Amino acid sequence: MVSNPIKTERIISDWSRNIHAGVRRTSAIAKSSDPSLATFFAEDQAQSSKASTEYQNAVGLLVASDREKALFAEIGEQRKLYLSSRDAIATLKKEGKAEEAEKVLYEQFTPVGKAYLSKMDALMASQRQVIDETAQKIQENYEASRNLMVAGH
Repeated sequence: MVSNPIKTERIISDWSRNIHAGVRRTSAIAKSSDPSLATFFAEDQAQSSKASTEYQNAVGLLVASDREKALFAEIGEQRKLYLSSRDAIATLKKEGKAEEAEKVLYEQFTPVGKAYLSKMDALMASQRQVIDETAQKIQENYEASRNLMVAGH
């Protein structure tokens, strides 16, 4: 009864950690005076994006309620904005345009990153609520069954 919500919550948690690391990495790239940092972290960013795509695909197969599906769709839109601004920062840094990269960081990436993570937190909270409600129902069924068995003896 709880295996699907637990599986979903764990994948969302892993995905969220991946995004948190990406936000910090991109912020460091944008703030650094070293223009080679974008190239240095390029492979990490590619692996992180690949992992996030895998997490997103897995979660997409597991979300069930209309609320979860709506949140998942919003996360997908935020991810597109996040990737676009992240890639813009990396490109600008590689081109030696530090001021422009920092502008994108503050005007686009930071607000989008916060929104993306906020949506992820909401989806994770939704899964945790489903887990808690299911656990409560299991406990109630156990107690009712136990009482019936005791009353029958």
